[in-house]
Formats: sequence, C-alpha cells, structure tokens
Amino acid sequence: MDNNIDYFRDLIGLIGVAAAIWGGILAFQTFTKNNKQKRFEFFYDIYYNNYLTVEPTSRLFELFLLEENIKTKKDHELSDNDRMIINELREYPIVKKYFMLGMFEQVAIALNSGLISETVAHHMFGYFAIYSFECKNFWHNMPDGEKEKNDPYWGVYFSFVKKMKEIQNQPANPNEIKF
Repeated sequence: MDNNIDYFRDLIGLIGVAAAIWGGILAFQTFTKNNKQKRFEFFYDIYYNNYLTVEPTSRLFELFLLEENIKTKKDHELSDNDRMIINELREYPIVKKYFMLGMFEQVAIALNSGLISETVAHHMFGYFAIYSFECKNFWHNMPDGEKEKNDPYWGVYFSFVKKMKEIQNQPANPNEIKF
C-alpha cells in the first residue's frame, strides 16, 4: 500500500512539474509576442506620426527627393522651379530641420536599445538619414553650416548615419526585415 501512495505522490509531483514547465513555456511565448507587438507599435509611432505625416519631416523628404533629381544638373541647366526647390531646402526653418534630426536620433536610440533591427532601421529610415547628412543645401542655414556635423550634440545622429552607410554597402536580404 505504501508503494501505491508513493507512486501516486511521485506521479502528482511529476504532473505538477510538467504543468509548471508548460506554464513557463506559454508565459515566454506570450512575453515574446507582446514584446514584438510593443516594438512594432514603437516603430509605427515613429514612422507614421513623425516620418510621414508631420509637416517638418514630410516636406523635407519631399524636397530631398526633388533635389535628388536636379542635383546632377549644371547651374545653367536649372529651371526656375529647380532653383525654387533648392532655395526652399537651403532656407527651410532650422527648428524643423532639428525636428527631423531628432526623429533620426529616436530611431537610433530604438536601434541601440534593440527595439528595432538594423535592417528595419535601414530599410525605413536609412536613405533619408544618409541623404540629410550628405546634402549641402540641408546644412546651408544651420548656425555653423556644415561644421555643425562635428558638433558632439548630434553624435547619436551621426553614428546612426555611419551605421546606415555600412549597412547600405552590404547586400540586401528582404527576408531579414522583421521585428
């Protein structure tokens, strides 16, 4: 009789251990799923609320795309519209330019914190981060002009641009773009 009691006690103990392990596995899966959802929500907030719909950044990105199409033209080939685009980019309000640089810093901090991957950061933000860094017309009316690029205050932005340039030089794999 003692053997049966010991057997049932051991069986109940094993069932309890198995239930605890199973509960731990389910908890870990739920945590992972919620973590991915939170990362996506954070990314979406930056991308949609700052990147696409807020006037300072959306207009700057539009100007970058317009300028990219005309930057290879020689001065005598520029139309009045081309000159207007260049002038608007050069004289775009500094505060709005700072807003955009700050948005890139948010992305960089999210990347450094592991909230988004390098491939997602590059795919969604890398092009304009690099373009803004290299665009002389963007830096034209900054307080120190292109010297501002050496300001340690913008160190997070500049290290982000450097990382985006490194990724840009690597072969792209669309299957790596995930949260």
